[in-house]
Amino acid sequence: PLTSGGSLGRWAATAQGWVYVLQEILKLNKNILEGKSIAIQGAWNAGLTAARILEKLWAVIVWISDSKWWIYDASWLNINEISELKANRKSVIDYEGWKILAEKEVLELNVDILIPAALENQITDKNADKIQAPIILELANGPITPEADKILEEKNIMIIPDILANAWGVMVSYFEQVQNNMNFYWEEEEIDKKLHKKITFAANSVFYKADEYKTSLRKGAYIIAMQRVFDAMKDRWEVE
Repeated sequence: PLTSGGSLGRWAATAQGWVYVLQEILKLNKNILEGKSIAIQGAWNAGLTAARILEKLWAVIVWISDSKWWIYDASWLNINEISELKANRKSVIDYEGWKILAEKEVLELNVDILIPAALENQITDKNADKIQAPIILELANGPITPEADKILEEKNIMIIPDILANAWGVMVSYFEQVQNNMNFYWEEEEIDKKLHKKITFAANSVFYKADEYKTSLRKGAYIIAMQRVFDAMKDRWEVE
């Protein structure tokens, strides 16, 4: 909490971070977010907060779920109303005008962007071939199994991996540590500016590394990570 040295902007950082990642990757692919149809699995803090941000950016949320129900509206779901329902401990099923989907249909909708923001191992070799969304953004940790990853890659579905997409809440926790070490606290606008700068650098690094090796964004991220480890090992070996 802020009264105990917490940082402004921490609550929304994970969601805001992956919206920035999505915007940057789309821009690098000469694409835009406005008008994109989006399905989000998970109406909790990260998923619901991101849905509110996306709605303000004129993306169209057509499907969202909580732990029990999956609701769908081909035209538009009102995220503010759904947020109020969840704040009052209700379910998304209490939202009026929805269409309920069978569980097996949930991840197979024909949308522009699919965002698994709930549990791991949601897309497996059992359902990967039925995924229609051309872009998947992993907000959950490990929502796609390695076997499914190969199938999706063969289908030329672009996956923005969790290692890039959902690290930004932890980044603001790092900012929190820095502020406490200095005993000097930034305004939320300054935190958001620093977060956006880090995200833009990371997204560009991963995109261009993947392009250099003609591989996926996930492998591009791993190449960067491993290279940093190798460089550190090499530098330590030379010093010793």
